[in-house]
Amino acid sequence: MLTQLETLEEVFESALVGRGVVAEWERTFAEYCGVKYAFGTSSGTMALYFALKAVGVKVGDEVIVPALDWYAAAAVTLHLGAIPVFADTEPNLPTISPLSVQERITVRTKAIVATHLFGYPCNMPALRSLADRYKVALIEDCAQALGATCHGKKVGAWGDVACFSFGVGKLLSCGEGGMIMTDQDDIAERILALATHPLRQEWQGIEINPFALRSPLNPIAVIICLLREWEQLEKRLTERREAFERLSAALAETKVLRPLLPREGCRQSPYRFVALVPSKRMKRLVMEALWAANLPVSDVFGAKLLPNELAETLRKGQLYWHPFPDRLATAVSLPCPNAEAFLAQALVLDWRIGLDDEALNRLREILRGWSARKSVKSTGNEVKEDGDHL
Repeated sequence: MLTQLETLEEVFESALVGRGVVAEWERTFAEYCGVKYAFGTSSGTMALYFALKAVGVKVGDEVIVPALDWYAAAAVTLHLGAIPVFADTEPNLPTISPLSVQERITVRTKAIVATHLFGYPCNMPALRSLADRYKVALIEDCAQALGATCHGKKVGAWGDVACFSFGVGKLLSCGEGGMIMTDQDDIAERILALATHPLRQEWQGIEINPFALRSPLNPIAVIICLLREWEQLEKRLTERREAFERLSAALAETKVLRPLLPREGCRQSPYRFVALVPSKRMKRLVMEALWAANLPVSDVFGAKLLPNELAETLRKGQLYWHPFPDRLATAVSLPCPNAEAFLAQALVLDWRIGLDDEALNRLREILRGWSARKSVKSTGNEVKEDGDHL
């Protein structure tokens, strides 16, 4: 790609007006997702910021966000002077519950954010139906879900706006970067006016907004990382999916750990392999046993119980600048029992275990040993669980 351009200066200048490698990357990504418009941003968080601005979220509005998520969607809602209203997850899943969303909708609701957490697709037909019924915007956070599908459509093609991340650890990474996408002409024009250089606005024929808050995707990052990484995406997805399948098969042999059940009509992006343990205390014991066997396992990372996190931030006085502290205090009090239970029982296995026969056999042995102990315990012939060691 770079060989077609004479100088780095030309690369930068072409990106400034929405041409060159960044424009080609935007077109490529939009076509892959089946969406009309795509605009590169400096991060997935900034993509969410411009998404909420573009659908009209203003000071005092409410945005329904997942109770179980990374901070980004709630953070940009707060920085817009709006109120994040936390919806619970579906039972035993990391995704926002349409039922809980419906319970949280009020006359102040402006948008719903659906995060495909760990690459697991949300129930998009139900969320799309709710958004249409109540005339609110639907925003997809696809940061962890590149390549996931739902009922024949890629994630990112269901919402009024969708956001992706190319940050560290993502399936496509340039260190930091993002993408915001939409099928709607009016929203695309607003994004251009909000997030791009006036020269690009002029080049693309819209009324110029000289006060745009620019947050561009670096064209050098596109050249060095994304275009090169793009060629490997399908191979990477295939390899990871194979590993996920082998891990799921190993876990099915004992049922000590249970992988996330696939959603009918959907295909998960192989971003994180998440499994559930029957109890929080059992989770600790299983993790200790896996660590001792040198099998990479971690507590759930990349997701937080956001009502608790926001409550603590309010307690510390770190949101002194927000215009509605009383409404934020109300928001953190909404119950989200499914999200709490999921976080207590979920752990993440390194997907690479699924490609290593020796590591996979060690995992099987440990889980069989635990299963055998539980079987003996059920007969009443063993001491209480607190004394167990794997």
